[in-house]
Amino acid sequence: MFPKSITDFKINLVGVLGYLAGVCFLIKYPLTSSTMSLIFLLSCWIIPVLTLEAIFLPHVKKSILQRPQVISFKLAGLRYLGLIITLLFIAFLYWLFPEYHDVFYKPWWNLLKFGVPAILLLAYPYFLWLGPNVPSEQDAYYQLGMLALGQTQQLKKSCLIQHALGWTVKLFFLPLMVGYCWGSLQSIEGYNAADLLDSLSYCFQHLIHPSTIDYTSNFLSNNFAYLFNFSWAFVFLLDLAVGSVGYIVSLRLFDTHLRSTEPTLLGWFVALQCYAPFNTMFGNSYFAYDHDNYTWGNWLVKDDITYVIWGSAILILCTIYVAATVAFGLRFSNLTNRGIVTDGPYRYTKHPAYISKNLSWWLISIPFITTSGHYSDAIRNMFMLLGINFVYFMRAKTEEWHLNSDPAYQAYSQAIAENGLFAKIKKWLRLKPIKKPAILTNN
Repeated sequence: MFPKSITDFKINLVGVLGYLAGVCFLIKYPLTSSTMSLIFLLSCWIIPVLTLEAIFLPHVKKSILQRPQVISFKLAGLRYLGLIITLLFIAFLYWLFPEYHDVFYKPWWNLLKFGVPAILLLAYPYFLWLGPNVPSEQDAYYQLGMLALGQTQQLKKSCLIQHALGWTVKLFFLPLMVGYCWGSLQSIEGYNAADLLDSLSYCFQHLIHPSTIDYTSNFLSNNFAYLFNFSWAFVFLLDLAVGSVGYIVSLRLFDTHLRSTEPTLLGWFVALQCYAPFNTMFGNSYFAYDHDNYTWGNWLVKDDITYVIWGSAILILCTIYVAATVAFGLRFSNLTNRGIVTDGPYRYTKHPAYISKNLSWWLISIPFITTSGHYSDAIRNMFMLLGINFVYFMRAKTEEWHLNSDPAYQAYSQAIAENGLFAKIKKWLRLKPIKKPAILTNN
């Protein structure tokens, strides 16, 4: 029996429809401001999901409707002071590290022009709403406010460490998500709806009637490539939008707050290796399995049917990967526990995103095919990609070690072990040891 999921996948699919409507609107009527386009698209995801969660998820409704027993302006003021200290320290770090002076982060700075005033305006009423519902030993903002006033009696080290780690996750990943999201949005807005429909119609008609395919012109491959590139940008923009919202909407008000942060250096190390700037420093030096830039498209472009089948398989894997992100709803975040998700793709395996992503890389990069034609190069490429796969294996294991402190995850792990996809495959195969034949002897 699977434990109740913190999110509802059906509600999140409604959010996907909102996102789809937003993308269609921006393709048809692109906004003059890229920042406003990004805010509009994120809102198309947030509003339907948050509204439906407030209506249909009891734990969210309960969190929103709770009222503080006492309205304490002093307590809210101390928390607000703690928030100001947190934001000032984050601003100092962004100013200090040259990485965040790169033009890539310009969309993030543009978004902050709207975000910071909104935070400063809404934070105090939010802290008033919290009231004394959060115990002081778990309230890092309150403790920071007391620390600023020179009162250290109620400081709790573990609470402040969790606060620092939680904000480190946010300040590292959110600028990346916003930067990539802005780039994908620019790509999406460059497509023409009529051209997409023409390419879809062409591919559909010729795949139904293969005898009509002109294999000398590669028209089918070219039209499918146009659809593939749009679909790739579309699904990963969805992934990035959901990820960005997850880091933004981390509030007790909506029961999307952080429960715990990854406690080990190993967990942080393997996670950060998968993201810029660490993946470029680490990957280019030791795991450059695609250094020749020879991918599946170069390999199969002249074989129309195989090109379409191979590309479709990649898109299916990418869709599974993004569906795993969508399953988190408003609670996506690396290196944290914000409630256990047991719905959507997570009903079949604990790591649908990692499995599908790593399989897609084998189909995309085709490390077993090289431009040099030397078997040694192919073997080296495959070993390097296996190295990347191992990094993700360790991400999966460290996440499991972290989440196993949550009883809900323990129950979920047990349910997957008994009823997950791979458990069902094993049952279906009915794997049994081969019995040795009896040795006949003459008496």
